[in-house]
Amino acid sequence: FKQYTNGPPEKLQRLYAASAYKYSQMLQRVGDYTNAIQAYRYVLKAKIDEDLGAQVKIELAELIVRSIPKWSDKSQVKALIKEAQELAVAVQWLGYDKIWFWRAVVVMAHLEMIKGDNNAARKIIVSHLDKLEEAESLLRQNREALKLSPMAECRYLMGTMMETQAKEFLAKDQADAARKGFREALIHYFVVLTRYPASPWAMEARKRVEWI
Repeated sequence: FKQYTNGPPEKLQRLYAASAYKYSQMLQRVGDYTNAIQAYRYVLKAKIDEDLGAQVKIELAELIVRSIPKWSDKSQVKALIKEAQELAVAVQWLGYDKIWFWRAVVVMAHLEMIKGDNNAARKIIVSHLDKLEEAESLLRQNREALKLSPMAECRYLMGTMMETQAKEFLAKDQADAARKGFREALIHYFVVLTRYPASPWAMEARKRVEWI
């Protein structure tokens, strides 16, 4: 990757892309999101087909979303949000008949929540929920394909919004409302853990469950 920082020569295209993708997965497992993000960027420097490119772009956008809480530099966070938005929009241009389109919808909602606008995030989810669930039902016909479902991140996102609201109630000493919010958050997190255990959102959901 250091030798071919702007992309590989023709004869190394497939090896370069496959190696970068595998490397990104390894880095994620050890929690090195910074270098995992860069590895994904290397994949996109290679010549890959449109559908694989869409998958890589949306996985990179989702990884950026998961990594943002680890960053303290506000300018870096702003740049990452912009990159994730651009990746999601690029994927959506491929059309709503692709599963990546619906994962991009959830990424856009998640980014709104990160920016502090829970109402905008909720509006995006609610307005697309029927189609998200429809995409989920199609994927359920193939158990292996279920790991591609946009509902894993969607459920995680709804859980975090409920958890945030519960914390606000807790800060105001509204214990009953806080308990209700935490219970609803837990329901969403447990759905992620039980239905989508292979999803990267399952690990994040487990951390939230332990905290609550």
